[in-house]
Amino acid sequence: MNIRVDLNTPIKDGMEVVFRSPVDCSQVTGLKLYYNGEFREFAFADAHGNNVGDIDHLFAENVVVKVILDVTTGMAFVQNADTNAYLEGRFQELDEKIGQGGGGSVAETDDKYFDIDYDGKISLKPEYRGAALYTAYPYSISDNGLEVEGSKNGELPEILVIPQNVNGEQVTGFQNGIFCNNKRVKEITIPANIKGIANGAFREAIHLEKVTNTEQIESIGAGAFQQTRIREMICQSLNTLGANVFKNASCLIRVNLGKITSISKASFNYCENLTEVIADNVTSIGDSAFYGTRRLKSLPFIANVKNLASAAFWSSRCDLESLPSDCTFGSLASYKQFNSTDYWTGVPF
Repeated sequence: MNIRVDLNTPIKDGMEVVFRSPVDCSQVTGLKLYYNGEFREFAFADAHGNNVGDIDHLFAENVVVKVILDVTTGMAFVQNADTNAYLEGRFQELDEKIGQGGGGSVAETDDKYFDIDYDGKISLKPEYRGAALYTAYPYSISDNGLEVEGSKNGELPEILVIPQNVNGEQVTGFQNGIFCNNKRVKEITIPANIKGIANGAFREAIHLEKVTNTEQIESIGAGAFQQTRIREMICQSLNTLGANVFKNASCLIRVNLGKITSISKASFNYCENLTEVIADNVTSIGDSAFYGTRRLKSLPFIANVKNLASAAFWSSRCDLESLPSDCTFGSLASYKQFNSTDYWTGVPF
């Protein structure tokens, strides 16, 4: 198990990092410090690359840990501030970039929570799954369910880093519904080798607020973030967006949709706090795609849209005056606004 610490300031020589472990860390094998996409990993090795021993004796639930860095030499000193036990080893700056630094939060990455198939797709082990009963997502169905004796769902960390490898195999994707109906996880970091987010991956993960390292994501499946508390999604490489992706994600404020040309059915249905959609190539908007987006004032691509499907902007306040004259409309695609304070009621396009 690796412990991740997100830093508020850049990694520098002589830096002291002090944090309190929020979980039982009796099986810690690694420590990573992150700032703005850069991270250093404590390697537990001497100058010759020899292993200097385990570090699990430095960690326990709610223990205070201090890390002192010597960036010039690549050495680090890790100390349990409660018992004064310590370990010295080397830090490495790794090639991959994962996530972005935050407010001093501590995250955990571990393959013990996951199973992996021959295609490299991972799922939570049954004992760690939510209580979802969707037959379309068999990998979300728990053996025990929430609050049932024997379930380990409550042991999942709130801040979780998806491992790059599980059982020695590289992780390449998610099984459909992997975190569906999860009631624990609030923040997830995705490894760079995952290029797509599966159908229903985080559907009804009602406490999920943040997913980091999504810049490389090329596709998001149907209902992937439906009814979550996600606030922002930045996917500059995106070219495929499924239906209902952010439906009822009422906390969503900002999205970057990358290269997509079509916004699917109900993608942002009832995203009531959505105010910014970044995209340049959209020409088609599906049924009820922006239904109920009452805080959305404009879209940068609206002048390029050739087709608005049924109820695409019903009960929305988005300015559609720049729609091209040859745009086609589905039934009740939108309602024209009488003035700047009215809801969308009145004369249909």
